[in-house]
Parts: sequence; structure tokens; C-alpha cells
Amino acid sequence: NFLTVYSLLPPAGSDTAEFDAATVAAVKFDAALAEKSVAAYNGGIGAAQIAPETPVAAKSAELSHHDIAVKLTESAVMIKSMSSKLTAGSSGSSTRDTVRVAVAMVFGSEPSEDDDESLMAQGMDSLNAVRVISTIKSMLPANTATPNLAYFLAKPSIGDWVKLIDGSGDAAEDGPPVFVKHMVKGKDKTLPPLFLIHPMSGLSGAWNMFCKKYGNERDIYVIEHPHYTDSHPLYVPVGELGDVYVNALLKAVGDREFVLGSYSGGIVYSLEVLLQLRKRKRNPLMFFSVDGFSLWSPYQVAGLCLQLCPFPCCCCAGCFLCKPCCRSACQGKAKANMKAWDESEAPISMHMDREKFKNTDGTNFAKLPGGAPAPKDQVEDMYDFYRVGYPKDSKVLTDPHPGVKAKKFIDAIDEINEYAKTNYGDEWDAEKHAKMQHVSMENTIIFFGDTIMKPFQHDIPMVSYPVCRDLAHTKDFYDLATSGPKVIHSIDFELDPAYSQIFSRMPIPPVRNFLMHHNQCMVTPAFVDQLVPDVKQRVKEFGGK
Repeated sequence: NFLTVYSLLPPAGSDTAEFDAATVAAVKFDAALAEKSVAAYNGGIGAAQIAPETPVAAKSAELSHHDIAVKLTESAVMIKSMSSKLTAGSSGSSTRDTVRVAVAMVFGSEPSEDDDESLMAQGMDSLNAVRVISTIKSMLPANTATPNLAYFLAKPSIGDWVKLIDGSGDAAEDGPPVFVKHMVKGKDKTLPPLFLIHPMSGLSGAWNMFCKKYGNERDIYVIEHPHYTDSHPLYVPVGELGDVYVNALLKAVGDREFVLGSYSGGIVYSLEVLLQLRKRKRNPLMFFSVDGFSLWSPYQVAGLCLQLCPFPCCCCAGCFLCKPCCRSACQGKAKANMKAWDESEAPISMHMDREKFKNTDGTNFAKLPGGAPAPKDQVEDMYDFYRVGYPKDSKVLTDPHPGVKAKKFIDAIDEINEYAKTNYGDEWDAEKHAKMQHVSMENTIIFFGDTIMKPFQHDIPMVSYPVCRDLAHTKDFYDLATSGPKVIHSIDFELDPAYSQIFSRMPIPPVRNFLMHHNQCMVTPAFVDQLVPDVKQRVKEFGGK
């Protein structure tokens, strides 16, 4: 059934435009916008006093009411045309028709005729994906069984969704685990796929723009921390998790050669994955890292020494003298560690020799590696990192939490979620935010402490893309990390004012500037537009394809 909404410019030969109920439910009246559109109102034959919140039309703040009505009319005609087979009792309807209409309703445009084309490349992200899937479920018969949301996100294409709904495909058996997302289904299966590892947060969304801009020439997989789909316990050592990641990777790529990539703190997981791939004689053609931590470089280790030394002022003058010695020691240790690893029969990491996870209530965050007290700033920083994924006009970005007052880690999470529930409403996913905090603080940071004093030297090509980072610092790390070819390509870009409330509370300007660039780079077109072609060039250079 359709509800009738009057528009300023109805279709030719009619004085009304029809919208389905789901579309109408997604719009609201915007009084401020109406006042700015008096001329359009006075000249129109009717007034659809609504302004869209969804992609059915462009941002309401940028359009007159007249323009909105035009766009709504165009979208409604397109949706109604696509919906012709979905009327009650229609014998011509199909699961494919249902999925395509649902996608069109949320995207505001008809999806590609190629059912294998990734929906991520067509405008879907982790936020509107939930709306698309919810719409699909509402349009299916009441007794239709549908898989969990995670299975849909693991294979974001109309073709795969139809198979999931019809029961002819299963994400758990017909491919890699559910926490591995097949973001792009490549046209050429002979090309080495990209397998990308999540950042410090464990979330895969940081790679969305990269995948959209890379194109569909080859398969692209992105692994998300399995804690988000409850696929694996959180409180396990890095070696055990690395084994899970490698099994998932090999399930995805099969016998094909592949390229491994990571972003930010994902390098902590990546180095473990590289070790275990080496054990299985499945090294990637190339490893690249987008602004990854430098871990056990002499600069990092020397910096850690300064932090732990009780008299740092006495050491500062000798810091440059320490680094050559530290570099030599790290190089020797990296080679010795790799030799020991290659000769070891252990199937998983030597990092598993420490029982670190005795508490499962969040109290592991009581202290950071090295014994330093855990500042509330860490919780606020990860809250800011989580917010980067929201639309630029969202209250999540424009109305930040004023500052955490809770003293305990889990209490701080609850405090932020209560604020978000009150101020952001359903736009905020409290459960995902809580999981993100736990993954960041109780996996990534603890794994960082495991890794920093255990360097290894590989022999594969490595490429680094630092952002606003000391290049000597980065070069030192890669000189140790591989004896093979290495490339360091720094990428600069301007900060987007829309993210001005992200890390704005950081008091030290250089640190604030670094964090802003570090956490905005993968959602900034000016950065990704430089990153993608260079990655393609390096893949061709080191992989031959």
C-alpha cells in the first residue's frame, strides 16, 4: 500500500506523487528550511512539508524545499517502478527484486545491474547497511528466516544476499569466517587479492573508502576483530588470535598469492600474522602499512627507555648516542628471533608464554604496558576514533561527550554510552562501542606490550605510508622489519573542518595534530586518492600483477 504525499513538481499528468510507507517514515518536516523556501512555496501547487534525513535526496541543508520535492518525486517514481513486482499477492516477485528495491530505497538510486558488484563500492557503509538489511527483512514474508546481520556484512553484494536469504549460500560454510568481509568481488580471479587487517579498534570500517576507490579489478577482503561477531574469546594471547587470523586469511584467498595490508595499530596483529604465514610457507607478495606504529625501532625503544627511566632529564642529552647502540642490538635480536622462530616447531606464537588475561571484567586496563597508570584519555581517544565513522552532519560528530569523569575503565565506557543514548538516540550503537573499547585497550595495547621488545626480520617487500610522522623513525623500523625491498611514501593532506571536534581536547598541539591526521586519513578523499594509486603501483611492482 502506498501513502500519498503532495509535491511541488508532481509527475507529468498527475497532481500527486506516491511514496511507499517506509520512505515517508524516514522523512520529517524542517521548519527552518521551509522559511528559506517561501518563494518555492508561493509558486507551487502544493507543499510536501518534509525534509529527508536519508540518502533518498541530498542534504536538506543544501537544498531549497522546491529542490527536495523534485528529488523526492524522482526517487519515488524510481522506487515505485522497481516495486511493481512486490505488490501483495504478486506472482512475479522474487528475492532479488526485494533486495534491489530495499537497496534503492536507502541509497536513493537504482543499484548496479551486476549483482556481484560490491555494495560498498555503490555507497553502502556500516551505518546504512543496517537500514538496508532492516528494510529487506520488513519486505519479506513474515515467516522468512534470514541470517544474522554479520553474515550479510561478510558478503556485501546483492547476489550473495539473495543466496543467503534463499538458503542456497551460507557465509559460514561457503567461504571465510563471518568476521572476514568480502568487500570487493574482483572481476579477475587471477589477480592476487588484497587481505586487509583492521586498525587498533578492531573495526573494518576504516577501509570502506579505500575499497570503494580501489575498484573491482581484484578481490578485497577485510578482517574485523572476531570479538564483534562473538566468534572468538577476547581474552586470548596474540599468538592464538594470529592463528585464527591466518586460518581465516587462507580460507579466503585459497591457493592464490596475495597482498597483506594494515592500518594504524593493526600492524600489531599484522606482524603476528606474518610470522605465522612464514611458518606455513605462505608469505604475501607484499606487506603495506598505512601509518602503522613503528614498534621496536630504535627510536621507539629509546623513547620507551626515556619514559621508564626515573631520571629522564639526565638521559635526554645522551639519547642520540643511545640510538646507534640500540639499532645494532635490535638488528642482532631481530635476526636471532627469526632464526629461532624458523627452527621452532610451535604452530603458534612464542608470545603465548605469558598468562596475561586473568580478569575478564575490564580490570586488565588498570595498567598499561610498562606499568604506567591508565589515563582516561585513552578511553576518550577511542571514543573519538569511533566517532570518525559517522556522517559529517551527525550529532555524534558535532556534539561530543564533555569529558569522562569515571575512574574505572568499564565505568568510563558506561558513562560515554549513557551520554550517547541521551544525545544521539538510536544512531549510537552502545554495544559495538563497548566492544571497540575492550578490543583496543585489552587486546591491541596489551599485544603492543608483548611485541615491542621482540623484533623479527622478514625478507619480503614492505611499503609504509606514514602520515605526519618522523620519516627517520619509520625508516628505522622497516630497516629492521625486512631485509627485502622497502618503500616509505609519506602522504600529506589537509584536515577536514567537519572533524574539528575529534581529538580537540588533546592539550599538546603536536600530539593533537598527529592524532587528527592519523585518525582522519582513511576517511579523507584527498588522502585515499593518493594512497590507492600508489598501492596499485607497488602491487604491480612487487607482485607482477
